[in-house]
Amino acid sequence: MMLLFVRPMEWVPGLIGSHIMLFVGAAAVLATLMTLPVSQWRFQSAPQNWLMVGFFAACLMSHVRHTYFAAFVDTITGFGRIVLLYFLVAINVSTLRRLRVLVGVMILGCLFMTVHGILQWHSPTHMGFGVYENSAAIYDTYHDTYRVRAFGFFNDPNDLALMLVTILPFLIGGLHRRGVMPPRRLLNAVMIAAIVYCIFRTNSRGGWLALAAMLVAYAWVHARGKKLAVTLGVMCLAGLMALGPSRMGSLSATESSARNRLVYWAYGNRMLKAWPIFGAGMGRFEEFSDDGKVAHNSFVHCYAELGLLGYFFWLALLVACMKDSYALGRIRTDDPERQELGEMARACFAALIGYMAAAFFLSRTYIAPLYILFGIFAALRAINDREFEPAAGRFEQRDLRYALLATLLSIPALYVLLRIAM
Repeated sequence: MMLLFVRPMEWVPGLIGSHIMLFVGAAAVLATLMTLPVSQWRFQSAPQNWLMVGFFAACLMSHVRHTYFAAFVDTITGFGRIVLLYFLVAINVSTLRRLRVLVGVMILGCLFMTVHGILQWHSPTHMGFGVYENSAAIYDTYHDTYRVRAFGFFNDPNDLALMLVTILPFLIGGLHRRGVMPPRRLLNAVMIAAIVYCIFRTNSRGGWLALAAMLVAYAWVHARGKKLAVTLGVMCLAGLMALGPSRMGSLSATESSARNRLVYWAYGNRMLKAWPIFGAGMGRFEEFSDDGKVAHNSFVHCYAELGLLGYFFWLALLVACMKDSYALGRIRTDDPERQELGEMARACFAALIGYMAAAFFLSRTYIAPLYILFGIFAALRAINDREFEPAAGRFEQRDLRYALLATLLSIPALYVLLRIAM
């Protein structure tokens, strides 16, 4: 997990182009398979496991329908690695202690990327760690400013911003949770300030919207008085919009970038109409859009490429994760370990809400951080069910009807929104 964030094979001299990630990943898979027979993990321990398999099958079927077997193989070797990453998290994070370690590693990884981004902004050459072109910030000619970025999955400023937003709820808890020592509160405050500053320097509108949505969701699941949560959330949203990066000023339906997004959504609706069950094929949106662009909306991107089948499984994953985490987060108990598990669940809920708010304006259907988060949700449920009694209101098989309802209603809702905006 640390290699996913730091990625020394992309900026450290002597390691450039090495296959360290392949070797470490293979070792992790092999070790997991060797210990699986004696582990406490079971496939049926969390519904996210079989929903993930169903989603992967839908991705493959989107190519079988078109007999596009080269893309079929590419999906196995490409997205298949992300599916493996999901299961590595879901299987190996089998205790609360391991969950703490994983979150701690992710925080350290995000702090590395934060320092890298801050160095890019304040360096005269706009370089962070390393001396290669991918270590430099991106110059945005339209807004006459630089946008900081990281390596690998996070080479796009939007993806860096989304990942940093995702980790913030795990740090915010240290500011208000009982029993946290003052030095720890101060350290968390410093880390939060640095991460928010880096998000600001990505100049990502999606990242800033994700931050606002995450804070509203965080307030909602933590506040005992929901009216207070809504009030605080609205105030926070207004403040963030006022203090947002320069590109926030051009966020409107009439701005050219927004207008283009609406056109891309229309392309996605056209693809769904042509191939309603299996879609146009995973990764083929650009081939069927007139401008050769992606949808700039993860929901549209999903149903355009994977059809109703893949869209159903993807939404079911979202519904299962939100329902499980909300149920776990509502538990109030004197058991310190279960309290911590509930705190983790509330942080995950807020992180997912923030991520999906930004995903409404970005095509981020298949990227790794989302599936790492899915794996953490699956681990949370499995740990709770194994160590304690199942949470009331958790996701059950009958709740698939909500995913089906979301599938059937969200598409016409997006179509109506598109017609109104255009």
